[in-house]
Amino acid sequence: MIMPETTIDDGLKVCEEIRKTIADHIFLSREWAYHMPALHLAGIISASIGIAQHLPDTVSTKSIDIEKNELLKRADAAMYRAKSAGKNQVVVDQELQAGQRR
Repeated sequence: MIMPETTIDDGLKVCEEIRKTIADHIFLSREWAYHMPALHLAGIISASIGIAQHLPDTVSTKSIDIEKNELLKRADAAMYRAKSAGKNQVVVDQELQAGQRR
C-alpha cells in the first residue's frame, strides 16, 4: 500500500489498525459451502507489516524505478524483521537522509 503525503506516524497508525483488525477478526462465523463449519480464527491469523518511508531527494541521479525498487525492498525487509521478532506486529524502516536508514 502506498500512502502519499502521509507522515510515518499516520502510516503506522493505519498499519496498526489493519494488523489489529486481522488478528481480532472472526472469518466465516457461519456455515459455508456444503455445510462446512464456521471458521473462528480470531487470535489464530495475524499480520506482520513492514513500513518504509520515502523522502524525495531532489539531487538524486537514480531513476524512479530504482527508487521504487529500493523502497519496496526496505518495506519487505521490515516485514521480515516483524516476522522474525515474533510476528503480529508492525516494523518501520525510516529513511533519514539519502542513503541513511534508522
